[in-house]
Amino acid sequence: MGTLQGKVAIVTGSARGIGRATALAYAREGARVVINSRTDEEVKRTVREVTDAGGEAAGIPADVSQPQGVDRLVDETVARWGRVDILVNNAAVMGPLAPVGWDDRDEWRFTLEVNLFGCYLMLHRVVPIMVRQRKGKVINVSSPNALRQDSWLTAYGVAKAALVRLTSSVATFTAPYGVDVNVVDVIGYTDLAKDIGKQQDQDFLVAEYWRRRSQRGIVLDPATNVPMMLWLASPESDGLTGRFVRWSMNLDDLKAAKDRIVASPSALRLGLQVPEGIRESEEARWYLSESAKVLAEIEADLAHRPRYPGV
Repeated sequence: MGTLQGKVAIVTGSARGIGRATALAYAREGARVVINSRTDEEVKRTVREVTDAGGEAAGIPADVSQPQGVDRLVDETVARWGRVDILVNNAAVMGPLAPVGWDDRDEWRFTLEVNLFGCYLMLHRVVPIMVRQRKGKVINVSSPNALRQDSWLTAYGVAKAALVRLTSSVATFTAPYGVDVNVVDVIGYTDLAKDIGKQQDQDFLVAEYWRRRSQRGIVLDPATNVPMMLWLASPESDGLTGRFVRWSMNLDDLKAAKDRIVASPSALRLGLQVPEGIRESEEARWYLSESAKVLAEIEADLAHRPRYPGV
């Protein structure tokens, strides 16, 4: 019996990358998983991976930035399995790298539609189901970019920062009904991340940072996030809600601190600071240290170049 035996999980954007790694892990733990993407062939491929490994999955292609796509995704899930126990809002696009004024306005808007409004639409449909069930787990996928204090990936970062606020608001409503809503930043060398290294024409500094890191092996596999995603979806994390959980947290420390965090008077105040007693994981310390070295090197090499193209 897996930790998610009999649960029904929708993982948006799960045909590849972090969503795929999460969906495969949930299936291994006994969940019935809905694989979602805008691309039908990618959905079918990931469903085959699940079923070939003995798991149970349904593929539902849909664009979560569109209400009709969300309605189909949720309606087909409920028609098939009768409930939704876990929702992972993972679908995302990277958006423009270029600075404001040099970027594409339509691409900017689309980034918010997918990364933020798509999450809202899924919450709008799934939260009432979970509230009526008096049980549910929502994991909104954010990014370290939500807290960055620089110009990188502006549209993407704005959407992810707003998702943090959306999480805290929804959690205050759903807590009395046994529905836990958390947001987790994630890490991984995904297809989206690889594309950044090819966009020298939009922001040479950011593109070069990703390119050098990948060349030197300073990257982490999307599966790095699986232990945290499993724990947040499992009964072990019951009662932890309205929290911003970071990929870099030592999971054993977080598990040990859970009851203390839940019992705190500020349990529903979204804590952007790491709770006391929770260290960074060993993997995170290596990754962050090496990444900082690359960034310092690039800034020294390229600081003389203007960030605004042609100016």
